[in-house]
Amino acid sequence: MKPGTWFTSDTIKITISLVLLTNVLSIVYFFTSESSPGDRVMEPSERLSRGERFVSSSTEDRVIHIVKEKSFDWHEHEFHTGFDECPHFRNCRVQTHYITNQSVPLSIPHKGDAVVFTVQAANLQRDPSWWTRAADKRSKDLAWVLFSQRNPYEFPLSFMTFRNYGFNFTMTYKPNSDIFTPFNFWLSEGNPSPRMVRKNFAQGKTRKVLWLIDGPCHSINNRMKYAKDLSQNIALDIIGHCYDQSGKVHQVDHSTHNNEGRRGVISDYKFVLAFEEISCRDYVTTTYFDVAQMQSVIPIVMGAQKEAYEILGPLDSFIHIDDFKGPQELANYLHELDLNDHNYNQFFRFVDTGEFQFPITTMCRLCDHINYFKESGYQQFYTKDQFEEFWTSDDCNLNSLFLGDDSSGNSVP
Repeated sequence: MKPGTWFTSDTIKITISLVLLTNVLSIVYFFTSESSPGDRVMEPSERLSRGERFVSSSTEDRVIHIVKEKSFDWHEHEFHTGFDECPHFRNCRVQTHYITNQSVPLSIPHKGDAVVFTVQAANLQRDPSWWTRAADKRSKDLAWVLFSQRNPYEFPLSFMTFRNYGFNFTMTYKPNSDIFTPFNFWLSEGNPSPRMVRKNFAQGKTRKVLWLIDGPCHSINNRMKYAKDLSQNIALDIIGHCYDQSGKVHQVDHSTHNNEGRRGVISDYKFVLAFEEISCRDYVTTTYFDVAQMQSVIPIVMGAQKEAYEILGPLDSFIHIDDFKGPQELANYLHELDLNDHNYNQFFRFVDTGEFQFPITTMCRLCDHINYFKESGYQQFYTKDQFEEFWTSDDCNLNSLFLGDDSSGNSVP
């Protein structure tokens, strides 16, 4: 789903339609395009022009207003150092505006080039009359951008029920965003073809499965129940803590392993659970990347659909629970890999073929986007229906029905 209305001449409408299509396909199926197969997060200007680099002729500063709540910890390199290190456009600057609670009316500028609302800040301002006034007062060339690295189940856009506010761009973890902003991603270097494994990654690993838990004891995708069922069929050590619905913290150490240093013990294991707290279609967080970046253990993932991990991580480097009928079948497969070093090592053919990319230059790419649309003259906006289709909780809880009910309240395993 992409923006609904384009104010362009008839001459370029067909071109824009094609650009719009390739804008989505270049992200989701980028490894089939003419460009480098490993670069799965292209600069907006390159995505929109499909390889014909857009060069700005303007030296005018582009002002980006950031609207966020003070408690939200959002730090971009460009917030502090400016845009001088951006690869393409460097004529942007940032001004930050804070919102504290919904009882205090939010004051935002009506002029500039872009206003970026975090989804948390947007939800704090629920007065429909405020949104109406703000939308009516803003200048016609001021773009509104919605930013979020949280999912729509946890942060639904309640204010969107009021009217069509005319947001122009989306900047989220979802691949069909105007500015795709994942937590991290894998970039292949040169020929991305997997290499022959020259190291036995199984050597010296004496333990099978580990889960370093840090989050709610009982999440809506029932990850704890899945882990407990898995532990009935294979040795699984759980180290860490969780908090119940009242906020009380519980230590969850089901392990005979010396857990000093916690993450230091990962090297003793062949598999590590990377289970998200919530299952949303494209929602891949540091829960996965913290494990994947080690490049020495196989992540077992729960959360996003399998295709999301294939887009953001090295191919054939993880195990997804959706490929198995249940915990017992998964455990049987893990036992097979545990006994076969050759098959185990096939998950590490990506090693030395690329690297994870963080930070992902979010603000640089937003600056690219603003410059492209400013100088090309294109304009777009989302209708309320389109926004609600884009930011829908229907994307979430994909695994809940499969996992069954785990309504155990506040009890801790």
